[in-house]
Amino acid sequence: MLAKDQTLGKYQILDRLGSGGFGSVYLALDTWINRKVAIKVPHQQEEEVIEMLKEPRIMSELKNLNIAEMITAERTNGIFFMVLEYIEGESLDKMIRREKKLLPELALDLAIGITSGVAFAHSKKVLHRDIRPANILITREGIAKVTDFGTSRILALTPAMTRVGSPPYMAPEHFRGLATFQSDIWSLGITFYEMLTGAVPFYDPDPLKIAQSIDEQRIISPHLKVL
Repeated sequence: MLAKDQTLGKYQILDRLGSGGFGSVYLALDTWINRKVAIKVPHQQEEEVIEMLKEPRIMSELKNLNIAEMITAERTNGIFFMVLEYIEGESLDKMIRREKKLLPELALDLAIGITSGVAFAHSKKVLHRDIRPANILITREGIAKVTDFGTSRILALTPAMTRVGSPPYMAPEHFRGLATFQSDIWSLGITFYEMLTGAVPFYDPDPLKIAQSIDEQRIISPHLKVL
């Protein structure tokens, strides 16, 4: 774990923004150009460089208003890290928790931006595999940006046969270990549902019970759930 004021080359660590299964993210200052950036440090530092470069190489192709920008990837003092656009704002997850549910007009506006980002990724044959409110950031200007492509795959090169994702947002085939572009669309639908209702259609601590509910129960329409 990096400490405040620690330096990685020209980057000075300012704060720790969060941590997930694949790495920790820090707020840092590029001291050469006086620009705040986000630095993502993978937990697995022992992997071959070629393996660690998969995510930045995927993201470097995704230049889109609704996708967090990958700036570069570096290795300094034995630490591999990615430098990303720092987005001042909040996650869609925090917004939903605060507002309970979003007004339809705001939800629609954000949904259009999120869909645009995911559609662009798909046009580059990139499958995200973990679309959910926590992986979508909303800027102060209200622009939605899709983040965290750490679990993504280029379908033309790598079969997406591993079960990676967040169970409440996973498509039926994703539970069986096969993710497709349609799986991302399912996850988008669950995310939009949560935006409008404040809750996912099915939740249980046991992922297998979520999968069973998807197979056996009907999803209640959002306009009926909020009544």
